[in-house]
This record gives sequence, structure tokens and C-alpha cells, in this order.
Amino acid sequence: MEKNHPYADILDAPRPVFPHRRHMSMVERGAQFSPFAALTGYDDTIQETARLTDIEIELDPESLEKLNAQLRWLAAQVHLQPEIRVTSFEPDEKKAGGSYCSRIVSARKIDPVRQVLITADREEIPMERILALDGPIFELME
Repeated sequence: MEKNHPYADILDAPRPVFPHRRHMSMVERGAQFSPFAALTGYDDTIQETARLTDIEIELDPESLEKLNAQLRWLAAQVHLQPEIRVTSFEPDEKKAGGSYCSRIVSARKIDPVRQVLITADREEIPMERILALDGPIFELME
């Protein structure tokens, strides 16, 4: 090495050792240079944008009449707290549209004023969001 190199005095010097600091492993040293999220929340925004939602469908008059008949029948039988499968539209909180959810519930009450089906778990399902009802109780319909 040249004598007049600007770093000639330290190029061959031993690595400094500090007794009050422990030696860092290669993994720890490498972690110092790992990538970081420069734009906090960017990945979440991309995932949210890519998430698909369904459009709420509107029932045709025939299906709507069948659903109304089922709701009337259920209102008359609700004192039995029958188990039914309710398929309803759940609006998305963050973007337009939503998703269809099908679940088995015990019907507790139908509130005609507020237009909601109340389950035994006190969940309120708006009647306008209900797409379909199914269960053994409807097999008894006249």
C-alpha cells in the first residue's frame, strides 16, 4: 500500500474493541441494513383497494312476495323461537358494496315498526337487507 494514501495509517490497524459493548453477531449487523416501510400504511391501503365487495341485489317481485310471506309466517311462529337460516347483505364499512352473509339464528322477535328481525342473541337484522330465509319452520307454511 502506498505511504501517501489518505487512510494508510488506519488500513492495517486492528479492529477496535470496546469492553463495555458486546460483540454484535452477523445477523444483528445485517439487521441494521434491512429494508423498512418508508410509507407507513401503504401496504394496508393497497390490500384494502384490492379487496372485492359485492353489489346488493334487488329481489324481483315474485321473490319479494315469497320473502314477505315467510316473514309474516315467522311473525306468527316467533314465540317458538325457531332456528332459521338468514341470508342477508352486510354493507362494507370502508367502501361501496358489501358481502352476503348466511347464518343460522334463533328468531326471537320481529319488530314491524323498526322493520328488523331480532335474534335470541339480540342481533338486529334489517328486513330490507334479508335476501332469503330457510328452515324447518317454513315447511309448515300453508
